[in-house]
Amino acid sequence: MVFFAHLTLVISDWLFLTDYRLWVFAIKPLDEFHFAVSLNYVIPFAVYFLIAGMVFHGQLRCGRKNGSDLAGWREMVLNVILMTGGYLLFFAYQYGPLFAGGSLAVTTRWAPLYSIVLFQYVPIFTIVALVSTYFYRKTGHVYVGAFINAMLIAWIVVAGQATHFAF
Repeated sequence: MVFFAHLTLVISDWLFLTDYRLWVFAIKPLDEFHFAVSLNYVIPFAVYFLIAGMVFHGQLRCGRKNGSDLAGWREMVLNVILMTGGYLLFFAYQYGPLFAGGSLAVTTRWAPLYSIVLFQYVPIFTIVALVSTYFYRKTGHVYVGAFINAMLIAWIVVAGQATHFAF
């Protein structure tokens, strides 16, 4: 799955000279250097996504309501809300006063920049929740979703960063 997603991105980059982008959130193709760097992040991310999967699909049991299964799309929507809800509440707090005609709620030195950088976490955790929920419902285990999420997020995070190193 990750290979085919990357393949579509490489083809899009080759044909149209573009990556997959949504405002500050971009998915860029990996080159050899970034691929090697991303391998360093797969295991720590896999541990995180295994734990997150166990919480969502084990302890919270979002798919169960009075012993019967929720519909797949409802469980996905619920998990997306749980994964992105905190960020969305922060954005409402931060930008609500601005849209009401005032200024940002938190205006310390770097807070406005951090708020903009934080926008990319909404689509990232939306992807994480959808992949995790889909593969948990498909296999009954958290492992597949966790490892696919680890590979996807390592790719997205590493490929999108400026990397400086001395030779």
